[in-house]
Amino acid sequence: MNSTGLAAAPSPVLDHERAVTIAGEAPESGERVYDLILRNGWLAQQELDELLRPGNMIQPDQPMSALVSHRRTDA
Repeated sequence: MNSTGLAAAPSPVLDHERAVTIAGEAPESGERVYDLILRNGWLAQQELDELLRPGNMIQPDQPMSALVSHRRTDA
């Protein structure tokens, strides 16, 4: 999960600003998008895994925002 394009996948749950931050920080730091989201505490690992499941990204059964229990706005 090194592609900065993956920063767009959780953007319906994270805000646009955070997605842009991640997309910029990943290539600079060499850290994976996945790890940056977890390190910043913006999503729990289980929530992020659910958002990044290929089936949910190409044909979600429900809106992406419904795949997580809550938005993490405090971090």
